[in-house]
Amino acid sequence: ARRLRERTTSARVGIILPPGVGAVVANLACLLAGKVPVNLNYTLGQVASGLLLAARGD
Repeated sequence: ARRLRERTTSARVGIILPPGVGAVVANLACLLAGKVPVNLNYTLGQVASGLLLAARGD
């Protein structure tokens, strides 16, 4: 959580991980850092992922 607070000022943090312990830890770290976790489908291709990032609307 501390590292997230140090590395980003964004309120939302994208998480691209398969379901599992790592994804749970990442989501909890976001919440403890006061961030909103945004889980993205890890099976998306590079083009679809790029479109999602372009449309994020910061």
